[in-house]
Amino acid sequence: MKRFLRTLALGAVAAAVTPLLAASPAQAETRDPVIFVHGLSSSASTWNTWIGKFKADGYDSSQLFTWSYNWKQSNKTTASQLAAKVAQVREATGAERVDIVTHSMGALNTRWYVKFNGGTSYVDDFVSVAGV
Repeated sequence: MKRFLRTLALGAVAAAVTPLLAASPAQAETRDPVIFVHGLSSSASTWNTWIGKFKADGYDSSQLFTWSYNWKQSNKTTASQLAAKVAQVREATGAERVDIVTHSMGALNTRWYVKFNGGTSYVDDFVSVAGV
């Protein structure tokens, strides 16, 4: 049963992330930059393997951003800091919108940003994954 649930969970992760990875080389230039937001008691280095997978699927380093925050602060505070990171990435890349990939508590912070800090205007896709 545990093996089945793990397989099911991994399938759900693959289904959620596949749209972000499934662009052809011609579309690669128009992809939104991706910001990776870690979970509780973690850091941006959590995403190193994922960054490698995105690069293998045609993303350039200039399109991929990790972000660390103090997970001991409130979601409201972190959401405001995430808003600044999104603005920084948009300015650096010239993109109108970004995609955000989160794990665990990173999803709570990102949801707060999207819901209460105007993130719907700047976030195209928001995916939360398990088992990073």
